[in-house]
Amino acid sequence: MKITDQTVSACRGRFTAEASPEEVRAEWTAVLQEIAPTVRLEGFRPGRAPLDVVYARFKPHVDQLIRQRLTQRILRQIHEQTQRRVYELVDVHFNELSKLPDQFEATLIVDLWPEFTLPDYKHLPLRMQVPSVTDEQVQQVLTQLRERNARYEDAPEGHAVAETDLVQVDAVGRVDGQPIEERVPRARGIGRMVRAWLQVGPGSFPRDLARALIGATVGEERRVRVSFPADFSIPQLAGLDADYDVTVRGIRVRTLPPLDDAFARQHGEESLEKLREKVYQSLLEASRRQAREMLFAQILELLLNQTQMDLPETAWAQELRSEVADVVMSRLQKGETEEQVRADKVAIEQEAAQRSQRRLRAMFLLRRLAESEQIEVTQEELKSRVREAVADYVHRAGQEPDKETVERMASAMYSSLLYEKVRERIAQYYEPNSSESPTAVAS
Repeated sequence: MKITDQTVSACRGRFTAEASPEEVRAEWTAVLQEIAPTVRLEGFRPGRAPLDVVYARFKPHVDQLIRQRLTQRILRQIHEQTQRRVYELVDVHFNELSKLPDQFEATLIVDLWPEFTLPDYKHLPLRMQVPSVTDEQVQQVLTQLRERNARYEDAPEGHAVAETDLVQVDAVGRVDGQPIEERVPRARGIGRMVRAWLQVGPGSFPRDLARALIGATVGEERRVRVSFPADFSIPQLAGLDADYDVTVRGIRVRTLPPLDDAFARQHGEESLEKLREKVYQSLLEASRRQAREMLFAQILELLLNQTQMDLPETAWAQELRSEVADVVMSRLQKGETEEQVRADKVAIEQEAAQRSQRRLRAMFLLRRLAESEQIEVTQEELKSRVREAVADYVHRAGQEPDKETVERMASAMYSSLLYEKVRERIAQYYEPNSSESPTAVAS
């Protein structure tokens, strides 16, 4: 197949291809041999109709398949001929004078992966600093484990509500003197509570209601004022103050399990010493992971600053559209009106252009780092992540995702996995015990 290269720009090319009659006839025969056994034509037994007869009957479909197969061959040969990878097929035009299966001509416009020199990424003036894990941090985790295994028991007679208790209440709330259940019928469960258990502790409603009962005993009545947060789930109450008439009906006190070997065995370790070591190692690995993330972010920034890179037009256009949509959604969620967003269109597009360009450049740089380090994402790794994402989607949405959604998940999971693998590999060059680590330390 003869291919003529007409470069359009750094990342776009126009290629004219002409296949010989022998090449076209070979594809024509291959396609028809695949189709023939599956079709039924009057006067012929299944699979025994001559290829010319099958072609005459299914010509539009066969021509389309031949063009698709030849187009794929052209794309492969573009890579072989130019050593440039095709990022996306932008447009393809088949010569109207072509007569399959004896002649084939096509013009393809394609976007190509960017070409750039990968900077030295192993000897940057950086070194990974891993924060130490303290005894206090270990103890804090153990305390959290005890709190998750806490038991609540009825308080002794005369006990006053204290921090961390559970308190059972009857309560009626009013806003400006009007019962909440009348003002907002859908908030009936919030406006009137009967024998409801509330957790005492810091936080917004209903914890601030329970916290105001500290010191009260069973049977005591109190009037409590609470403020609904501005982002409260019921918009009609958001940002309002409410007065509650509350009666304490019951109190339960929290009891933490003792921190001993028996507690350790409940968490899979034979002794408390072993449990402490397990917690220590877990915190240390989390500290290392955070250090790698911070380090790799610095490495990526330095490499981006050292790299000149053109971007494929289709890739940037898609990324820009997505980024504009994200910026608009973010501003609307922060309370801006659609009119305000439209009035700031130029600034939004400039912000989106900068962010999308950087993200796309980082993606291509990441792929080159993966190639340099011979890092790959296996099909099994990808399938495992996609299965998890699909399961989470079903749990949240209550239904299976469609094919397009699954494809987006797979693309996102692939990028995430590749990023993790590259980050872990590159960070090794900057670990304190790495022989390749530079002597300089990042500020």
